[in-house]
Amino acid sequence: MSLFKAREWWHASVGQGEEFDVGSMCIQISDTSSIPTIVTGSFKGVLRIYRVTSRDYKVDDLLLEQELDAPILQVESGRFSSTGGIQLAVLHPRKLVVYNAMSVESNYMQLNKLFEHGLEHTAANLTYGPFGGASGLDYICVQSFDGLLSIFECESFTFARFLPNFLIPGPLAYCEQSDSFVTCSSSFELESYKYKGLAAASGEKPTDVGSASMGYHTSKRVQADWRLVLGEVALDIRPGKISQGLQAYQADIVVLCEHNVFVVSSIGQITFQKRLEYHPACFCTYPVPGAKTAGGPENLLVATHTRNLLVYRGTTLAWSAHTDTQPVAVAVADLGPSLRGVIITLDDSGALVVSYLGTDPMLTPMGLMEGKDLDYEAMAREHRSLAAVIREHSGGARVEPASQLLLKTQIPSRFDYDDGADGRLSSSDGIKPHRKLTVKLYLVYHGPSSEIDAVQLHVKAPEPVLCENPLVVLPYISNDPLEPSLALISFLPGNGGLPASSTAVISVSYTTTSGETRAQSIEIELPLCLFCSVTVPVKSATFKITVCTNRTPPQLTALYEDLLSQVGVGTSQALSSGSAGANVLSFLYYSGHNCTILVSKQGGKYRLQSDRLEAIWLTLHELQKRLHAYYVAADDGALPSDGEGPLRITFEDALPMDDFFEVVDHHFEIRLRAGDLRKKLEDRAIQFRNIEKRLLMKFKDKNPSPLNQLDFLMDETYDSIMETGSVLDVAMEQLADAANKLACTVQLILILIRYRFQCTAEEFSVLKSYLSPEVVDGPEIGWEECVEAGMMHLLRSSLAKSSKETSVSIPMPTPAKDTSKLRKHIGLVLERLAKGMRMTLDPDDLSEASNAAATLSRTRSTKQAMY
Repeated sequence: MSLFKAREWWHASVGQGEEFDVGSMCIQISDTSSIPTIVTGSFKGVLRIYRVTSRDYKVDDLLLEQELDAPILQVESGRFSSTGGIQLAVLHPRKLVVYNAMSVESNYMQLNKLFEHGLEHTAANLTYGPFGGASGLDYICVQSFDGLLSIFECESFTFARFLPNFLIPGPLAYCEQSDSFVTCSSSFELESYKYKGLAAASGEKPTDVGSASMGYHTSKRVQADWRLVLGEVALDIRPGKISQGLQAYQADIVVLCEHNVFVVSSIGQITFQKRLEYHPACFCTYPVPGAKTAGGPENLLVATHTRNLLVYRGTTLAWSAHTDTQPVAVAVADLGPSLRGVIITLDDSGALVVSYLGTDPMLTPMGLMEGKDLDYEAMAREHRSLAAVIREHSGGARVEPASQLLLKTQIPSRFDYDDGADGRLSSSDGIKPHRKLTVKLYLVYHGPSSEIDAVQLHVKAPEPVLCENPLVVLPYISNDPLEPSLALISFLPGNGGLPASSTAVISVSYTTTSGETRAQSIEIELPLCLFCSVTVPVKSATFKITVCTNRTPPQLTALYEDLLSQVGVGTSQALSSGSAGANVLSFLYYSGHNCTILVSKQGGKYRLQSDRLEAIWLTLHELQKRLHAYYVAADDGALPSDGEGPLRITFEDALPMDDFFEVVDHHFEIRLRAGDLRKKLEDRAIQFRNIEKRLLMKFKDKNPSPLNQLDFLMDETYDSIMETGSVLDVAMEQLADAANKLACTVQLILILIRYRFQCTAEEFSVLKSYLSPEVVDGPEIGWEECVEAGMMHLLRSSLAKSSKETSVSIPMPTPAKDTSKLRKHIGLVLERLAKGMRMTLDPDDLSEASNAAATLSRTRSTKQAMY
């Protein structure tokens, strides 16, 4: 951004609806006139010549305007005819025409065609100069789109050569000091071809190396004198004298790229490189003002896409000025005795401007912002008034659209169909490939059915359950409540591991005719048959949990009638012959783990036992849900009632916190090991890249040096990378298993805390948002750090002992070294709950806590996706 603005001297609009590019402008210096002219040619085929004599544009400044019969790709001025004088070379797609612009009167010129060359290949650009050391004449080289360089010496065609390994044309320039052509290939390499080398080479189109080696082409092929890797696209190439101390026989080649400016010597060595902090558009070179001799040092003028003109003296930025147009072509020339060193710019729409670098400060604000200054006080007043209007019309609540999509589900408790008679399975229990459970989703749209389109159902099933059709597209949604639209969603049981949740989420997205995208979701509780089946009672167990109720316990066969109706013949016979009868029931998860329920005949106690602590949570969750449903039906008169009041479940034993923390430590240990392996893999990858760079430097060296065991080190590093990657894959699988085990254990601990301290539904929801059963591990912040922050927030908000604790700010989570702080904070939360403190939060605090938990969850999910 420049503080100064280029001062406009003269401005003209070149045509209407015409387009221009970098080759659409040149400066013509006539032998008969002391005032140079500006020549422009558009893609529409209109050639114009201007002469700037005074400030501001006048009609007499336009000396010539003539429409040619083809688009003009490039115009150049030089000595192109053997008759002498200065001529114009106009490049069309299929021909090259040389004109002589003669002055008929003082303010009028006439265009005479001297000669024309037809082009068999479509032209891209041209360059000119005294090829081969010609004296007093400029020859022309035309580059075509298929890589053909055609050389024209005045009225005669000399020869044509194809460039090797050509794909698309790049900028083309001629360096007189080295008598060579310089261009940029599609492989981002700067290439130089000697004129004599092109003349001596064959004119045949180059073929592949294999064909040439077999003898199909024995002629001399075109070869580059030197190549230089640029690494990016070249926008323009021009010869100049930018470096200090160059002799008359030396020259620089200036290459403008998208992000750099390269100054290269005539033998292909980089003199210096300038990194650009902007996107350049075009550039030119011009002699340093006050140079004593012709051919002296030159400056560099770059026009940017931010409408700035930057003057460089070597690598130093000497001046910067802002312009009102976006140039595609720029030049510096003397347009008369009083207009020396002015800047001529042309943009793509035809705005031709002659300006000079003044010291007038810019009147517009920084950032090139257009329009008036922003009035923030007025904006605030308008915002308050609009907010008041919205509150007045909405009553302070969110306004829901009048048309809505209603969702209702019908969830069966049994599989769709089973093997064997009477709806029972065969003698072998377990997962059957054909067993599935179909949920019916009814959809009704309250509004015209023509207003809704592109309805899609997205189903997210809890692991290890599989969804047969996770994406359902509905072409039509009914608006009749008596005949709703029906979508069938099938779930299949899986054996990937223990379920950490039994809830599936169905999201519906659709688009209205007004283009508004809406979405709704519904959560459904999947039946127990998708996760486990009834098996023969298992007596031995490592972990035991006992809960008490205030109601007479029903028979387990009545509670789990749906599962018992689907057991195999062998299991059914074993259950019938068992001595325990209806007081014992064992469940076999499809992952292979089991859990058993034992009911006490007196006292209303239920014991749940299993060899795995995490396998108890789903059985306990399902038991309390079925008990509530059973006693609600009994109180309503559908079942026999004992008349002992509402169901109340308690847990009177000590919480299994030691077993819980053992699971947490196991998960944290695997997290640390996976992090160390990830860091080791990153270090080995960096080491491997460094070895590759060193080997590449040795291979490129003209005088090869010994490898010094680099090849051996490279092999060892590669083997280490592969070995570490394999170990990391195993560690990530172990981490996934540990995360699943931790999630199930957290679910169990949450239920036991609720029963131990008789938490209400609101308090249980608050606790679940802080002690989250969703285990998501990022590369740095994981479940342990987030739960620790949640416990600290609880201790300093609803469970704070005094106002002093609430005033202490909570730091952002940082990677933990161990789980000691997590153990301490969870213990403090349980201790304060045991003393009777409640977790009821104010609505603002609850909203803040929910937002913080959601932000942490999104952050962890994003980091996990990145890695």
